[in-house]
Amino acid sequence: MEDLGAKETVIIVHGTWAAPKDNNPDQIESNPDQSGNVSWYQIPRRGQSNFVSKLNDALERRGSPARCWAHCQDNSEIFTWSGENAWIDRTGAAVALAAHINPLQADGWRCHLVAHSHGGNVVAEALPLLQRPPERPSAITGRITTLGTPFVDAMSAIYSRSERRYRFMNILAWSFAVMFVLVIDLTMLWGAYTSGDLAKAKNVIILIFVLGLYPLMVWIPFAGWRKKQRLLKKNGWVEYWSSFKNEGTVDRPFILSISTCMDEAWQLLHHIKIIPNPLAPKSGLISYLLKSRKSYIRRSSQIA
Repeated sequence: MEDLGAKETVIIVHGTWAAPKDNNPDQIESNPDQSGNVSWYQIPRRGQSNFVSKLNDALERRGSPARCWAHCQDNSEIFTWSGENAWIDRTGAAVALAAHINPLQADGWRCHLVAHSHGGNVVAEALPLLQRPPERPSAITGRITTLGTPFVDAMSAIYSRSERRYRFMNILAWSFAVMFVLVIDLTMLWGAYTSGDLAKAKNVIILIFVLGLYPLMVWIPFAGWRKKQRLLKKNGWVEYWSSFKNEGTVDRPFILSISTCMDEAWQLLHHIKIIPNPLAPKSGLISYLLKSRKSYIRRSSQIA
């Protein structure tokens, strides 16, 4: 059997707005930047030094067999995505990344991932879509490193809104059903009571109790199953990590997330938090109204 560890490649996933100028893979090589060099994540030209060449040198010094884009002949075969700052683009990129990695792993490659910025979110969404090689079912992709990734959860708000709508419709439907049954039962009970048929009234009371207990007997196990299904559907990570636990293996992917206060996303969030609101008044309401009126009169007089 072939040694799966002998074939190792490093796939670099770029971030937002870092896609090649022409995202057609056949023309990537013909679209260098203004200095004549390819992008930092692409295979460097002869004599060029970029992130890929420096990472390869560092891996070689440390005795690692992995090399950036070792499975590619040229830049037309590397993985790229649109780089648009939109959740739908990142989701599409995650599907494309999984489609890029799965054949490699099936062919015996061990794939390491280095992702920058929102490329880390692309990798995070792609992980549950990866298939394990049939030769070694416990195997999964190699080391994963994210650089300055602003990890975001774009689906929780959507699922929460859907969950609230589902819960409301469920409660409404059950309420109408219970009210309908109670109206019928109470009508039957009132008819039996007014007619003096106590045996029939007793049977109706038993029927009401059974009909009230039966939905609980059916609903409790169904609610538990439904909750589990919603949880698995809500987050592929739950199913993804549970698969390792169920198989009793510790061969999980090692993930290293590197971020600093100099990251663009961190800086943006930090300054949005501390920047003053230009529309918010800096004084009390009465003072603000008086100053606004005074300013309006002064400007009106100047215009006049």
